[in-house]
Amino acid sequence: MTEQANEKLQEQCRALLNRVDELSTKLYRVNKKLHDAEALKGHFISNVANEIVNPFSSITALAENIQHLKENQMNDAKNMASMIYSEAFHLDFQLKNIFAAAEVEAGLDNLKPVSVNMESLFHKAIQFFQKQSDQKHIKIELRIQDRNNGLTSFVTDEAKLELIVKNLLHNAIKYSFDSGVILIDVKKVKDEILFKICDSGKGINGEEKQFIFDRFKKLDECINSINTGHGLGLSIVSAYLNLLEGKIELSDNGHQGTCIEISVKELDKDDDWEELDQFLIDPEESF
Repeated sequence: MTEQANEKLQEQCRALLNRVDELSTKLYRVNKKLHDAEALKGHFISNVANEIVNPFSSITALAENIQHLKENQMNDAKNMASMIYSEAFHLDFQLKNIFAAAEVEAGLDNLKPVSVNMESLFHKAIQFFQKQSDQKHIKIELRIQDRNNGLTSFVTDEAKLELIVKNLLHNAIKYSFDSGVILIDVKKVKDEILFKICDSGKGINGEEKQFIFDRFKKLDECINSINTGHGLGLSIVSAYLNLLEGKIELSDNGHQGTCIEISVKELDKDDDWEELDQFLIDPEESF
């Protein structure tokens, strides 16, 4: 065998070994993900079950208690009705996230780009959580920069962006201290919408930031923690931002709490979805 042929054979062997190492590394990562997925599956199902079963149990118990109230216990009935509303609201919101997660996992999350009034979208999200923010005496300030700069007709998937905003606002309210302030800044730069939501809570430390958007994880695993939830909302935010070619950054807000900054690119308009959207009924509209 000539020296040239020997060198070529050695080069091919090195390339083959490198390929084997590369495939071995990928296989190790896949196996680790499968192992982690199996380990988290039980935890996820348990938490989701709690998010559904616990509100149902509370609603059933409260409704039963209302039936046994006397005519002079109207105040008690109102308090119980308010508690039923809170439990039902929480259940409804978590079910929306669960259905969204199921669509993502099943690959049924196609984009539906339409023209969206961004100011209306944020006002709608704020109104959605009005009762929750009022209960904690939290003030939500919405600051829209340059309304005429394409903010009234930004093309995106309205349902997905709205659920992103609602999940982030939900967390901002949950983690903010009572009587705090939540600041929301919205602006358009070139072909992107940029918005920032700053809460007034205790903030997030460096270690927590590394896995805050990992699916099925939550920041506080303590059973008796006031920070309830299984982190599914944040995983929806992450998945939907990937679909919308968006980015997310976390930072301290300069005082207490955390700022989450989102950027989302404008999509190409789909006239078919625009026409269909006119015939769709808003599921949150009351009749």
